[in-house]
Amino acid sequence: MLPRVNVVLPTDAFHALSMDEARQLNEDGGDPITGDDYPRGREAQDDGATFRITTRGADGRPNNQYYDAATLWRWAQDHRTDPRRNPWFREDWMALHDQYAPGSPVPPWVNALQSTDDRRTTFNADNQTTYYWDDSLELSPNPRVAYKVTSDGVKTYYVWNTEKGINYRSMIEYPIQGHIAWLRGSTQFFEFYDQPDPLFQSTDRDWNYSRLVKHRNPTDKWTRFYEGPARGGERMVRQQFKGARIEELWHYGNTPGKNRGDEYKVKVEYGPRSVLKGQVWYYQGTVRGEESLRKITFPNGQTDYYADYYMGQQNVRYKSVFRSAKASMIMLRYDPEGRVINLGDELTDTTIDYTDFDASL
Repeated sequence: MLPRVNVVLPTDAFHALSMDEARQLNEDGGDPITGDDYPRGREAQDDGATFRITTRGADGRPNNQYYDAATLWRWAQDHRTDPRRNPWFREDWMALHDQYAPGSPVPPWVNALQSTDDRRTTFNADNQTTYYWDDSLELSPNPRVAYKVTSDGVKTYYVWNTEKGINYRSMIEYPIQGHIAWLRGSTQFFEFYDQPDPLFQSTDRDWNYSRLVKHRNPTDKWTRFYEGPARGGERMVRQQFKGARIEELWHYGNTPGKNRGDEYKVKVEYGPRSVLKGQVWYYQGTVRGEESLRKITFPNGQTDYYADYYMGQQNVRYKSVFRSAKASMIMLRYDPEGRVINLGDELTDTTIDYTDFDASL
C-alpha cells in the first residue's frame, strides 16, 4: 500500500476567477490569509490578482487553493512553505517574485526548491521500491505512477491507456550490474493487453494488462520476440542476433502446457553479416536443447538433408539436391564421412553409384 501524501502540483500560477468561482470561494470564507472577499476577473497585472496553488493526495483528488497574490508574495519572501505548509515549487515562487519584485536578489534556498519538471516520489518500505509519479494531468486524469525503481535497480515504466483508463506496464530496464547474468543491461518491452478474464481485471499486478512482446540485450546482441496472452502466457517465437560479425534470426515453436523457456528451435536464418549468409537451417524435435538438424538451404538453391541416424553415425548429411547449369535436378548421396556414393540426374534419368554402400535410409 503506497503511503498517502499531500503534494503541491504544477499550477497555473495567476488565475483570474470567474463570477461563479469568486462567489463560491467567498461563501466559503474568502482569502485564507486576509479573510477578504475574492474579486473576479483579476489578471496578474491587476490589483487584487489571484494566485492558485493546487494540492492533491495520492488518491488523485485535487484541491485548489486561491490567494490574494500580493499578500501571498509577502508571505513567500520569508516562508519556505505556502500558508497551508505545503512546500513551494520553484516556478511558483519565481512567478510571484517576477511579478512583484523583478530583478531583486533570489534567496539561495529558493534555488533548492523542487521544480515542476521534477517528479514526485514516494517510497514503499515493504517492498523497498521508490515510485515516481506523474502529476501533470497531461497524460491521465489522475496522478499515476510514471515509473518505479526497486532496491536492486530494476526500473519499470508505465503508460496510461486513455480508452480503458488503465495505467499499464510498458517497459522494464535491468541494471548492468547486480542482477542475473543474462538479464544485465537488458530491456523488456510490453504492449497493452485488454484482459478478458474478469478474475484478473485488476491493476494490482503489473502483468494483468501488459503483454511481453520484446526483450533486448544490447551487450549480448540479442533481441527476443514474444506472442501469446498476458500473465505469463507469452512464448518466444523469434530471437535475433545482430552485431558487427553476426546476423541470425532464430525461430521457435512451443508445446502447449510447457513453460516460457521451453521453446524449441525450428529454423535459423543467416543474414548478410554472417559467414553463413543466405543459408537457412531447419530443425526437428520438441525438446529445447535436443533439436536435430534436418536440412540446410543455400542461396544458390542447393538443399542439404540430415538424419538423426544414418549408416551407423548420428546427425550426418546424407543427401544434397540442386539444379545443374542445364536446369537438371541433381541428387547426391553421401556416406558418413561425406564422400559421394550416389549421383542421380533427373534430366538424363541416370544414376551413378560410386561405392558398394547401401545408401538407403
